[in-house]
Amino acid sequence: ILINFATINLSLAFFNLLPIPPLDVYHVLNDLVLRNTDPFASQRVARIGQILILAIVFVPQLSDLYSTLVSHVFTTVFDGLGFAAYRLLVLFGIM
Repeated sequence: ILINFATINLSLAFFNLLPIPPLDVYHVLNDLVLRNTDPFASQRVARIGQILILAIVFVPQLSDLYSTLVSHVFTTVFDGLGFAAYRLLVLFGIM
């Protein structure tokens, strides 16, 4: 159950890192990089962002690409966490 919980949370976090207008990273990039004073995207840009999100979810090729990318990120994160946990157990003499 814990691994499923972590996988779902990491999936949502990774999805939220996409720089598409309704998501959080777009607002961070808008404030820091573009230095735009308007906190929200224009209506046109927001619609395009929503279409991109729907395309990622419902177009099989984009969905497969996103799934592959997320699986590589998860593999790297979980391998790193496993290696760190193993090293801590060895350091404390448990293993």
